[in-house]
Amino acid sequence: MEVFIQLETSIIHFGNIATTMMQCKKMEVENTLAKALSNRILRYKIEDLNLKLEGYDETLMVFQKIDKK
Repeated sequence: MEVFIQLETSIIHFGNIATTMMQCKKMEVENTLAKALSNRILRYKIEDLNLKLEGYDETLMVFQKIDKK
């Protein structure tokens, strides 16, 4: 997956996201993520161990930090 990201104060701009099918057998997650983020400008918040990506009126995605054991 290749992506251009530009960060500003609480704003994240994703450019066109390109993926390759050569590395992944199942592309559902990659395609869903690329479709949701490609060419989007979103607000982001970092709260506790969560990164929240928000659209105009809704939270689109939440990523949680998980430490490997």
